[in-house]
Amino acid sequence: MQSPRKIVWKRIPTDAPKKRPGRLTPEEQENVRRAIYSLRRRYGTLPRVASVLGLSIKSLERILNPRGRVSAAVALEAARVAGVTVDEVLRGSFPGGLRVPHVRWRRRDE
Repeated sequence: MQSPRKIVWKRIPTDAPKKRPGRLTPEEQENVRRAIYSLRRRYGTLPRVASVLGLSIKSLERILNPRGRVSAAVALEAARVAGVTVDEVLRGSFPGGLRVPHVRWRRRDE
């Protein structure tokens, strides 16, 4: 007796997958990593930053790895600890990413 034929269903590709609301873009993830490094300068060590963010040190190391994923919850916590808005963290303006040109003030000689 012959075995039955195997039927393989192939899905027809549709439009490009849409961005999920909870996912951060790679640029936003890099900005959150920069904010965490800035918090490290403020708190001194990564274990202190991890405890302030409510994470284990291993989780924080995974997040800081360039291949690691940064969630929106980590971005929210980083903004809360830094005392800035989430938008500033995601745009990269918190640790000084969007710079204002330096202005030198000179005293007028009278």
